[in-house]
This record gives sequence, structure tokens and C-alpha cells, in this order.
Amino acid sequence: MGNSTPWSPFSLPYFPGLGATGWQLESCYEFEGPIPLFFVSWGSGIWDNGVTKMGVIMSNGQVQAGSGFYASYAIYNTSGYYIMSTTSNGPTITFSQSANMYLYSTSCGYIIGGVSIHYGNSLSESCGSTSVKYYVPGSGTIYIGPSGYVAAVTYYYCSFQGDTCTPTYIANGTMVLGVTSLISGNLYVYPYLDIGNGSVTNNLAY
Repeated sequence: MGNSTPWSPFSLPYFPGLGATGWQLESCYEFEGPIPLFFVSWGSGIWDNGVTKMGVIMSNGQVQAGSGFYASYAIYNTSGYYIMSTTSNGPTITFSQSANMYLYSTSCGYIIGGVSIHYGNSLSESCGSTSVKYYVPGSGTIYIGPSGYVAAVTYYYCSFQGDTCTPTYIANGTMVLGVTSLISGNLYVYPYLDIGNGSVTNNLAY
């Protein structure tokens, strides 16, 4: 697995009928953090409707060789009118070999088999032998994914007059630049809990 760049042809937005050579990178902001693979969200009202808990279980996870991450984009015209959502021309990161995937809790300090969400009067966490429990007082989102480097990018699709770009379309998106939790052939993914102010998982006391 190698690191990607926003200048790679594979990273450019796919737009039917437009050639890849017209896209020009306008801005790129890189940050280190989670790369969500999937998420579960809930509203505060579920706790008043008989729901006592919800959970995510992961067992025998595996990454297949040749799979990877695509960038995702929202494309607008220059008036700000939404046109479409799309992906990159190809994966920005590709796994060169298969890898086992494990769900790991950094606060508990070991591999777990699942995550469960329970109602609680205040935000807290407890570590079980095979899972981690989060207690939340209201709404939130739990998402699972590896850690790595992600870029928020903006591309212009240019109509060139000489060297001058006149934008005709604008693509805003995110792309994976690198994965930091692929260790010794194993991909470690982590649970992240967001109750409205970003991930609080690593700040919980238990």
C-alpha cells in the first residue's frame, strides 16, 4: 500500500463527458484522524420508545488484496447549484495484499468483538472482556474505521484561455492519502463516538 496524492489521475473526480485533464487542484487541507467505513446514528427520542441498547459486532474481518478507498465528491456549478455526487476515477489507496481486520479499543487497550450503546444519565464508558460499552444521554453517532491521513480538496474544472483557468464546475471532496493503522499485515479499526462535538472516544473516563 502506497500513499496517494491529490495530483494522481486516479484521484480526480469522475464526471461523465468531461476529460480528466480539465480538473485543476484549487485547495487541499490534510488532517490526521479516523477514516469511517460505516456508521450508525440515532436520535435522542429512541430512548423514550423502548430501545435499551444497540450494537455493532465485527468478527473475522478481512481486507481483500486489490481493494481500496475511493475519493468522494459533490460537484456544483459556479453559481453554487448542486449537480451530482461522484467518486474519483479510481481508488486513491489500494491494498497490495490481503489483511486481517481487527476492532481495537484504544481506551480498553485490547482487541474487542463489538461495541454497544446504552442510555445513561451522563457520558461514560466501560470495558468488558470482549466488548466496550458506551453510555450516552441523548443522540449521537458511532462510526468504525482505521486511522490515517485524509485530505479535504477542492478542484475546478477549467476552461482555459492561455494559462488562465475559468472555472465551469467545482468539486468538493475528501480522499484518503494514507493509512497508519495497517501494522504487520493487520488492519486495526477503531470505534469513534460522536455526540455532536466530534469524536469523544479517547477522552472518556471509565
